[in-house]
Amino acid sequence: MVSLFTMERSEGSLEFRTSRSVVLPLGAIVVVSLALLLTVFAKGEKGFAAVVLCLLVPLALLFLSWLKRGVEVNDEGITYKTLLRKRRVKWGEVRDIRLFTAGLRRVLYLDGGDKVLLIPLSMERKGEFLDTLRLRLEGMDLPKEGLDTLAWGGGFAAEPLFLWVAAVVLAIILVLRLR
Repeated sequence: MVSLFTMERSEGSLEFRTSRSVVLPLGAIVVVSLALLLTVFAKGEKGFAAVVLCLLVPLALLFLSWLKRGVEVNDEGITYKTLLRKRRVKWGEVRDIRLFTAGLRRVLYLDGGDKVLLIPLSMERKGEFLDTLRLRLEGMDLPKEGLDTLAWGGGFAAEPLFLWVAAVVLAIILVLRLR
């Protein structure tokens, strides 16, 4: 059985999946939100139940999206897969690459001419992914500062910490609702 979180290897390709440090707290948020919805609905608080449901649906979709997200690197190029689509940039099409911060997460920007990939770096084996990219792109005519940021690795990931805080806050709300 192939894990949803580990890097998969198939002939000449590497696949990197979303990090457990993001998927697990997001899953906990969805489970606690569902429990909160059930308790609020059972108490007959339909207005509050509607609010919780309006939060639960996008959270569940976000969880499924992050669970299905992955990046495949092979001899032809790099493919970024999400819940609803797949985007591919061939190595020869790459014009620029860099890392930047978007809110709480580090993001890889990969300019493929008419295609741009924005890949969140909340993945298992992020260092190996960035090293693989750097090795693939070193001989190409790309801005040096872009390749240098790949060696840096992206720094501290604050996203998992804030997701766990949100899960704990929701759990506290659930406990208070059960009293």
